[in-house]
Amino acid sequence: MEATYVASRGVWWTGPLGLLNQVSPANYASHGLDPYHNAADNTLINSAVSAASVVARLGNLTPYSGFPSTGTVLNALRPFPQFNNLAVTGSPTGKTYYDSLQTKVTQRLSHGLSVTGSFTWSKSLNFTRQEFFNPDSSEKQLQSTDRPYALNININYTTQRSDMLNKFKFVNALWKDWLVTWSSTYQSGTLLTPPPQTNTNFLGGSQMFRVPGVPLFLKDLNCHCLNPYTDQFLNPAAWSNVTGSNTPDYTTNNSGGTLNGFFGPSTFYGDFRGQRHPIESFNLGRNFRIKERMNFQIRAEFTNILNRTFIGDPGTGNFGAIGPRGVISRNNAGQITSGFGTVNATAAVNGFPVLGGNASLPRQGTLIGRFTF
Repeated sequence: MEATYVASRGVWWTGPLGLLNQVSPANYASHGLDPYHNAADNTLINSAVSAASVVARLGNLTPYSGFPSTGTVLNALRPFPQFNNLAVTGSPTGKTYYDSLQTKVTQRLSHGLSVTGSFTWSKSLNFTRQEFFNPDSSEKQLQSTDRPYALNININYTTQRSDMLNKFKFVNALWKDWLVTWSSTYQSGTLLTPPPQTNTNFLGGSQMFRVPGVPLFLKDLNCHCLNPYTDQFLNPAAWSNVTGSNTPDYTTNNSGGTLNGFFGPSTFYGDFRGQRHPIESFNLGRNFRIKERMNFQIRAEFTNILNRTFIGDPGTGNFGAIGPRGVISRNNAGQITSGFGTVNATAAVNGFPVLGGNASLPRQGTLIGRFTF
C-alpha cells in the first residue's frame, strides 16, 4: 500500500488584470457618487455631462476642450476620457493550485490473480486578480476540470491448470492461460456552470446568486429514476438575479462601455455537478503458440459492460423569467427540447439518444483474432 501527497503550483498564467480606463471607486467617491449600490447614481453616470441633472449635481465635468456634450459622466471620469475602454489582455496575473492525496493498493500475482486499486482525493483551484484598483485582491475558485474523488480498480486473472481436469488433457489445455481483465473508473461528476443573470439592468455575463438553504437539484442526477424526456433536474428557485441588496461590494470589474452598477459572482460550486459517468470494461483473451515463429491470439473486448445509461449535463442557460420553473420548451409529443435544468433527449446519433450532447451507447463487444508468423 502506498500513500502520496502530490501538489503543484503554477504562476504567471494568463489572467484578467482589469481595464486601464476603468473609473476607480475612489474617483467616484471624490464626486460623491456610489453607482455600485445607489441606483440613482448608476443612472446619473450614464447621463450626458450636459444634462441638467448632471450639471446641478456635479457642475461642469468637461475633462478636456472639445469633449462632446453628449459624452457620459462615466467617460468624463475615466483616466483617459478620449477612449471608452483600454483592456489589458494576456496579463500574467493568474495562479493555479493543485493538492491531492493519492493512495494505491496492489495485490501482486497470486494463483493467477493480481489486483490494483488507486484512490485520489484532490482539489484544483484558479487564483486570479479581480480588482484593477486593488492589486492584492484575488479570487480563488475551483477549476472547471476539478473532480475531487477518483477511484480506479484493475483486476487481472490468468486461468490456471485444474487438477480436476487432469484426466482430460485436451480440455485442461484449452482452459488454462486465459487472461481475464476488469478495468473500471469511478469519479466525481463534472462541474456545472451557474446560470447567468437575466436582469438586463445589470452587468451582462455575471452569474446569479445562490439562494441559501434551497436545494440545487429537483432530482438526484445519480439515481436510476431519471426521464430526460419529461424531467427538469435543476431547481430554478435555488438562484436569484443580481440586485443591489445581494451584491456585497464592487469585487467584479466593469467590463463594458457603461457601468450597470451591481455584479454577481464568477465561480463554480463543488456541490453543483453533473451526473457521474463510470467507465467499466471487460476483456478476455489468450495467446496460442503454435510454433516458435507462429502465434494465434484471440481477444474479446467489452465496453460499458454493465450497460449503463448516461445523460449529458443539464443546461444552465435559458433560465427564463416566467413561472416558478423557468421557461421549458416541448415538442408536439410533450417531450422536453430545451429549458433550464433539462436535457434534450429528442435528437439521436446512430440511432441512440444524444441525451444532452453525449451519445448514450449501450454495451459493446469486439472480437479480435490475430495470427502472427
